[in-house]
Amino acid sequence: MFNNLPIEYNPDSNVMIIALKDGQPVLIPYYKLQALSSPSIANQPTSFTATAFDSYQIDLAWTGTATNFVLERCRDNDGNWIEIYSGSTASFSDIDLSPECDYYYRVRGQDASKVDSDFATDNETTPAIP
Repeated sequence: MFNNLPIEYNPDSNVMIIALKDGQPVLIPYYKLQALSSPSIANQPTSFTATAFDSYQIDLAWTGTATNFVLERCRDNDGNWIEIYSGSTASFSDIDLSPECDYYYRVRGQDASKVDSDFATDNETTPAIP
C-alpha cells in the first residue's frame, strides 16, 4: 500500500521520491516537461448590458477582444441555457420574446483556437404590452 509523502526532487539523479511501499521508499523516474508555447485564453467580455427595446425584443451589447463570442439565453433562470448567437460582432438583438418575462444572458469570448473565456452575465425583463 502506498502512503503519500511530500514530493522530493533530486536533480542529480533525475529521480523523485513520492511514496512508500511496504515501508520502503519508492523511486519514480522524473521527467521534465516543458510547454512549447503557452496557450492564449480569450479575454472575458466586459460592459455586458441587456436592455429591453420593447415587449418582444432585448438588445445585448458588450466589449471584448475575442475572435468569436458565444451568447446564451436562459428563461426565468431555470438553468436551461441555449446558444442564440455565435459570431465576431459584440452586439445582438434577441427578438420574438414574450412580454413580461425574465430573460438571463451570458456571453463568453473565444480565441482563434476556440479556447473559452469566463462568462459575463446580465438579465432583463420584457415590459408589458403598452
